[in-house]
Amino acid sequence: MSTPIDIKVGQFNVLTVNRKVDFGLYMDDGKEGILLPKRFAPQGIQIGDAISVFIYHDSDNRLIATTQEPFAVVGDIAAL
Repeated sequence: MSTPIDIKVGQFNVLTVNRKVDFGLYMDDGKEGILLPKRFAPQGIQIGDAISVFIYHDSDNRLIATTQEPFAVVGDIAAL
């Protein structure tokens, strides 16, 4: 584990992959890690690679990362 990183929920964050599991990758947040599900992981990504991911809370209030582009980020005004 490293020093805790200031994660901005509802925005894009540049995070580093710190471990792989069957169902995705864990991004380094300085704590237990933030899951990037396998379906959102870029092809060929490896441990140690840094990528920009959008961070949000899932239905169980866990932090999740995605590479999908949201309709809006925190602070934006968007017609949905």
